[in-house]
Amino acid sequence: MRVPFTLKEFPERKLENSFFVFRGMDHPQSGDIRERLTDEQRAYVKEVGRVKMIHGGLLYTSDDRIAGTFLILDAATSTDVRNWVHTSPFHKGGLFATISIDRWGWTYGRSP
Repeated sequence: MRVPFTLKEFPERKLENSFFVFRGMDHPQSGDIRERLTDEQRAYVKEVGRVKMIHGGLLYTSDDRIAGTFLILDAATSTDVRNWVHTSPFHKGGLFATISIDRWGWTYGRSP
């Protein structure tokens, strides 16, 4: 399944949902964990469930090393997002040193 890029491609989105920003910073020297779990993580974030990934990508250090993961998510509650993150392959595999989840008001660059 291809992940939708605009809200027009996301007709099942519930209007009462909110957007959330997830940021997971990797433990130092954890590249082997990321490499081993990447395919499983990609399949996980593409699943349609209580939380849907809208956009996502890698975070990099100033010297172009992978530092973490950044995702924009659609969900009803922050609890749904937290549960989704905690059952993800990257989290269960111990990749993240720190995580943050924040509600986000998507205002600019948003296709209706």
